[in-house]
Amino acid sequence: MEIAARAPRGRSVGIDPSKLMVEIAAKRNRTLIEAGRIDVVLSGVESLPFPDDMFDKALCVHVLYFWKDIEMSLREIGRVLKPGGRLALLFRTNADLKAIASFPAEIYSFPRLADVQTVLERAGMDVHAAGYGANEPALLLATKRFA
Repeated sequence: MEIAARAPRGRSVGIDPSKLMVEIAAKRNRTLIEAGRIDVVLSGVESLPFPDDMFDKALCVHVLYFWKDIEMSLREIGRVLKPGGRLALLFRTNADLKAIASFPAEIYSFPRLADVQTVLERAGMDVHAAGYGANEPALLLATKRFA
């Protein structure tokens, strides 16, 4: 797993709500799991099975399209991040008309960039837009505020 390679002294945890995807990830990463370097957990983002303030960083790549409630999901990610913890979100927005036309609307939801930024702020994070183009994925970086 690329993330584990970039954090040789850390521990990485991947989550997915699909039992099949968790099984595939566990099989592909068996050596790292056995070495205690990573975990793969079956869970939805709306209710993460971790204590408050557990993680230093979180990475979400092309997943928020599937979240039923973006605000609840981002609040939950914020809950498990330590104060000062960082979140990186990579996603296509509603400005990417080609992406919207390519994926079924009943499965994929493409949010407005400003809406995601607002939700992150309400979830207790300071947002730093790192990159954005109408036909490119948006990259948002956010830091959990100290209480």
